[in-house]
Amino acid sequence: MNTHEAHVTQRISGEECATRGIDFDFTTETRDRAAALRDATAAAAAARGVAPSEVALKVHDEIPLDDSGSVVVRVYRDPEDDHLDLRNLMVPRLTKALAADRDLVRALRGATTAGDGELIVTMALPDDRLSDCLAQIGDDQAVAFGMLDNGRVRWRVFADVPGAPTVASLDLTAAHPLGELVRVTARAEDERGILSVSDR
Repeated sequence: MNTHEAHVTQRISGEECATRGIDFDFTTETRDRAAALRDATAAAAAARGVAPSEVALKVHDEIPLDDSGSVVVRVYRDPEDDHLDLRNLMVPRLTKALAADRDLVRALRGATTAGDGELIVTMALPDDRLSDCLAQIGDDQAVAFGMLDNGRVRWRVFADVPGAPTVASLDLTAAHPLGELVRVTARAEDERGILSVSDR
C-alpha cells in the first residue's frame, strides 16, 4: 500500500485549537484535537483520491509568540518522531530568543515575504529533509527555519529574492537534509545567520 504524506498544523491558543492543511485545502476550529486530526486525514484522503488508511499525517503545533499573534512558532510534534524530546527542549530556547530580539524578527521579516503580516518560525533539525521544510510553506505564507548548529542558530528562508541561490544551483535536491543546505551556504549568510534561498 502506498502512503501519502499530508502536512497539517494545529494552532494552539489557550484551550482553542484550529487545524488546517498546509499542502491541501482544509481548515477547522475545534477543541478536540483528535477529532480535528481525523477530519484532516479524511480531507487529505479525499483531496488525493485515496483511502484514509493510506494517509500519513505529519502534524505541527503552532503557538503564537505573544498576544499580537504576528509571530508564530511552529514545531513538528509527531510522537513517532525520533527527535521529539530534542525538539521539545529547543522550542523554549527559540521562543525566548525571538521574544527578546525584535531586531531579529525584523530581519527575518525582511528576508521573507511576511512584511507586517504573520511570520511563521519553524524549529528545525539538521537531518530534517528539505522536502519537509518546503512542504510547510503554504500559499501566502512566510516561513523561516531556525536550526541550532554548534550553539548558534542558523536561519534559512525560502523566498524568491533576486540574487539568492537556488536549491538547484547548490546541487541539492528535496531529499537532502537542511543541515547540508546550511553547510554549503554558510559563507553567504549575514551576521545573524540569515540567508534566503530562492526557487523552492
